[in-house]
Order: sequence, then structure tokens, then C-alpha cells
Amino acid sequence: MNIEKISKKDEINRILENMPAELELAVDLPSRGRFYKLKDDTMPITVRAMKFEDEKLVADSSRKKADPVNTLLHRCVKNVDIDELFVFDKLAILLKIREATYGPEYEFDQVCNACSMKSQVKFNLNDLILTEVPNDFTGKEEILLPVLQKKAIIRHPRVKEEHYLKDLNVKNLWRFVVSIDGCEQSDIIGEVLRKMPLRDVHALIKEIGGEKYGLDPKMNFRCPECEEEEVIGLPIGTDFFYMS
Repeated sequence: MNIEKISKKDEINRILENMPAELELAVDLPSRGRFYKLKDDTMPITVRAMKFEDEKLVADSSRKKADPVNTLLHRCVKNVDIDELFVFDKLAILLKIREATYGPEYEFDQVCNACSMKSQVKFNLNDLILTEVPNDFTGKEEILLPVLQKKAIIRHPRVKEEHYLKDLNVKNLWRFVVSIDGCEQSDIIGEVLRKMPLRDVHALIKEIGGEKYGLDPKMNFRCPECEEEEVIGLPIGTDFFYMS
């Protein structure tokens, strides 16, 4: 019985003898990884290439209305608790997973807004610009409300709080507002948010989203047909994790 098992294992190893070693890549994060308790302090945060099982689970989670992106992160990211990541760190990790799986080049079809010509775009993911947090970053930031002219302090959400961002209205906004004009009472902040000018609310939402940090998923596109130039965003959906 043991001989059969060994023989089977040897045959599998023989067939897979030319398979490359599992590729792991370290990730440069907008947060620089300074705010996470690593499972091994001597090692960086790394990602591994996707496997067939990962691809299948991503597809299954989409059908079950689970978050396919977070499913992928939990499987492919090492040395950090995914739930504790700042949301603005996610994109850098996702792009690195794709790079580990397929390489840095990404091809996709783009339709020109001027002439409707469809053309194939090839882009190197390593060309995206990464904006890191400043040295004095604490996870909280101060913003001057443009209408009320009061200072507010917000905090940036973590992945475990991401579900609140899907419908970030006044009902959920208070969770990420630490103080307004020195007041830290959540019930008072909630009432103020309900009465606050819309321009101030949008200023808070923009700051909470951390748009100024991370990888900018935009690129310049020039139509080969009409030569019209425009700025386009990389199409980063579930299909992004399949071979282009």
C-alpha cells in the first residue's frame, strides 16, 4: 500500500518537474506597511501568484455575492491580517497579485470616445505612480470644512469596515469622523452631519476615501485611428484576474 502511494507521488513529481517555483513578490504599499502588526517582523508583506483553485473560488464568490477581491486577498497575501489593511492599500496589492500571476504587462480593449474605434492597449503595471503617506501620517487627517470653516479630523477606513463605504451616507459617515471643531461626541457629530452643507459632506467623503494615496489607476490613451488623446482608467474588475 505504501509502495503504491510513493509510486503515485513520484509520478506526479515527474510530470511537474519543470514547473517553476512558486513566485512571491514583496509589495510597496502607500502606507509603507507601518501600521500593521506583521505575522513575522523580519519579513515583508508578500503576495503569491494565483492558482487554479484561487480562480475558481473568485468565480464562486462572485456568484454567491461574496466579495471576490477580498477572497483573493485572503488567499494570496502573506504576513498581514487583510482585515486590518487600509482600504487605499488594496489596489497596490491586487496589481502585485496579477503581476506575480501573469507578469507586469496588461492588455485590454479600449473604445475611443471620439471615433468609437476599438483598439488593444498594452500597459505595464509597474508604470503606475505610487503616492505614499507622509512621514507624519497617523491614520487620521485634519480637514478644513469649506463652508462651515471648521476643522474636522477623519480616520481612514480599514478593509474590515469596507462594507460601510459601499453606501457612505450620513448614516455611516460619523464612523470615520473623529471630531468636528474639537467635539468628539459621536451623537453630536451625527446630528451635525445631517445638517451640514452638502459641499462640506463631500469634502469629508473625499478625504476619508484616501484618494490622494495609493496607485493612480489612470493612463494616457491616444487613439491609433483618430489620434484623439484622453485619460482612461484601467478596467480593474473580476476579469482583471484572468489572462488577457
